[in-house]
Amino acid sequence: MSESWRYTNAANNCADTVGVMVVYQDGATGLCSTLPPGAYRTVGEGYLGRHGHSGHLAVCEPS
Repeated sequence: MSESWRYTNAANNCADTVGVMVVYQDGATGLCSTLPPGAYRTVGEGYLGRHGHSGHLAVCEPS
């Protein structure tokens, strides 16, 4: 996971597709994003967004 003022990005270095969501330091969660193997993409707001800094990524089940 990497974070900038505008975006939170995640990479999937696993052999399987995973669903991840950002969990912000205030406890809010982002939407569940599907990341296929080798993907790197935006998964949430950056630290100037409504919830501030990202805390960690959590595994989730995409809907």
